[in-house]
Amino acid sequence: MGADRGPTPSMHQPLTWPLTTHYLEGRTIEPIVVIEDWKLDFHLGNVVKYIGRLGRDGVDELVTLKKAQSYLDRAIHQRIIKVE
Repeated sequence: MGADRGPTPSMHQPLTWPLTTHYLEGRTIEPIVVIEDWKLDFHLGNVVKYIGRLGRDGVDELVTLKKAQSYLDRAIHQRIIKVE
């Protein structure tokens, strides 16, 4: 049997660990809620995650945008491969 992981958070309830403050501070919705609600895959979810933290986590914005771009490029590449 698996370990008890506790209650599942509501789709619209912020997650409880402190690492999400740079996502939620001054906002009403976390990227994880958007990712889950829109049923985004791993790559597109990371695009939303990096855009959501842009300018909020102390990391140079250009670095963050390049990370988002790299995940978007991967998502595009996956879709090109499916078509071919």
